[in-house]
Amino acid sequence: MYDTKIPIQSKNQLSKYHVFGLSKSHLLEKFVCFIMKNGEKDKAYKILYKTLNIIMLTVLQAHKLRTMYSKLTATSIVLQAINNVKPSLEVRKVRKSGRTILIPRIVPTTRQEVLAIRWIIESARQNKRKSRLSFSECLALELFYAFQKKGQARQKRDELHKIAQANRAFLRFRWW
Repeated sequence: MYDTKIPIQSKNQLSKYHVFGLSKSHLLEKFVCFIMKNGEKDKAYKILYKTLNIIMLTVLQAHKLRTMYSKLTATSIVLQAINNVKPSLEVRKVRKSGRTILIPRIVPTTRQEVLAIRWIIESARQNKRKSRLSFSECLALELFYAFQKKGQARQKRDELHKIAQANRAFLRFRWW
């Protein structure tokens, strides 16, 4: 008969990529899950690891030049970039009297994190299509832009806030 035993892989297979405090932050784990395509989590860890290395090299160069980035770590830059892109408001479409209106609402913190990570990765993928840089380099660049409160992801957040601000007259239709 056939041998039905399935080899069991070790749980710490990806532990070599748990550098720079990756295993301590749930946000970075979410980041890996959003980078992942076709279930290739190992590849997503490699991409994030390369991105953190690029950020770390930039921080080390800044340390030599004694600029404001000299006392930061790579994970602190990533976490601050995510915090800078988090939206506090969003709009929902509701049909009222035969027309569709946008109703602003407060975003829960978990959704804020998900939207911020998704926007950063989307803008890095768009930059990858336009340039010859690797995805890790584009992601590191977009994270630096988000850290400095610039970039496409931050613009998307600001546009969403403007739409919510413009439609604040419809707050009374909020019932969920």
